[in-house]
Amino acid sequence: MRFLISFFRLIGTKSDLRNDQTIIDKLNSKNKKMVEESEAIKFAKNEKCVGYFEISALESINLEEVINAAITASCYQNSSEIVQTSKKCNIQ
Repeated sequence: MRFLISFFRLIGTKSDLRNDQTIIDKLNSKNKKMVEESEAIKFAKNEKCVGYFEISALESINLEEVINAAITASCYQNSSEIVQTSKKCNIQ
């Protein structure tokens, strides 16, 4: 029996800067903008990621959740032989 499982998660860092007007102005002056959370979620789904987290080390936002997700994925990885193929893991 073969299972196709993806352990990849997309992680957006420095989420504390989302409301920082200085950063927003700086990006605007360069005709750039922050990636919207909805865009990141859509990208994660298209890339077959199993989740998306926005984190801030400065404000300790979602750090525990990301670490727990990594530990959980590691437990699954260590319980079976994993054959990595591009962006997906094939457990045999």
